[in-house]
Amino acid sequence: MCTGSYYGRERIFDLLTVTDRDSYRLDVFRNELTTGERTVPIASEADNCGLVTLDFLAAVAEDRDPMIPGAAVLPAMRVLASVQERWGRRVRPAILPGRPGEVDEEPGNAPP
Repeated sequence: MCTGSYYGRERIFDLLTVTDRDSYRLDVFRNELTTGERTVPIASEADNCGLVTLDFLAAVAEDRDPMIPGAAVLPAMRVLASVQERWGRRVRPAILPGRPGEVDEEPGNAPP
């Protein structure tokens, strides 16, 4: 379960996973991971992005696979793209960065 919103009144962004072994709550704003046993500090989102980027660059230099291969995120990206497309059809079509759209691409008319 994930709760949160960039536009909400409350500043919440939690991820909760419950398994037959334990429960795991990730509090992104507090940079904490809580299990049934304890709460531990974790790297911030910005730090994690930096670590992933540094690992990717090292993987290229060392001719190895990165710790997080691009193929690992494709299923999540497909779900996000599907939700975005459905929302766009339901609410109103809009041209978004990186999303194909009908735009008059003459000089001065390109999207920002």
